[in-house]
Amino acid sequence: MIRVIFRGKDGIDYPIDSLLNLSMGGRLTILTSAEHEAHEGHAFTTGAADITLADTETLNIAFRTCEHAHKVHLYPEFTTLVGGYCDLLEAPTWDTGSGVLTNIINRKRSRTPIQSDLEQDDSATPVFVKTNQVLTNVDNLAGGTILCRRYAWGEKGKVEAGGFRAENEFLLREDTQYAVRFTAIGANNTAQIVLNWIEHGEEE
Repeated sequence: MIRVIFRGKDGIDYPIDSLLNLSMGGRLTILTSAEHEAHEGHAFTTGAADITLADTETLNIAFRTCEHAHKVHLYPEFTTLVGGYCDLLEAPTWDTGSGVLTNIINRKRSRTPIQSDLEQDDSATPVFVKTNQVLTNVDNLAGGTILCRRYAWGEKGKVEAGGFRAENEFLLREDTQYAVRFTAIGANNTAQIVLNWIEHGEEE
């Protein structure tokens, strides 16, 4: 059973049937929270791929969250042709100025899309800057806390996938460096990382 409520600006929850009169020809449309954020223009995506990974070689995406900005709700995903594992790293380090600038895409394409608050440090001055881009394949990615590690046990020629979805969502800290890193297990590997996230103004 699903209970549908409306939370007003006064913080009070109202039963939906008290707000809609369906007998007058109204229509009830239910959106998930993720769908709602996409419709509002607060849902973003980016990714990286490597089709020539050797055994133990890595692929990564690195960025920093802004200070006093929207809360980032992150859902990393990955695929691999042979096998490997994907780490979500909190507060790692990497070489400033390294990596490849990769565009962040707002999933709402109408009008002028809202830009993401994530920051990258391709340029040393300032060290971090918001450009609606992240960095892929930064050099000397190291340290930090592994918040989660997901494995995909692959076999050559059979695609495997893993992800952090739904209840595995991560709410990232403000003003903190993060990276998602895939490590290949097996030679002649291919992998892709896809990051989907929501930037919301509230804690929850």
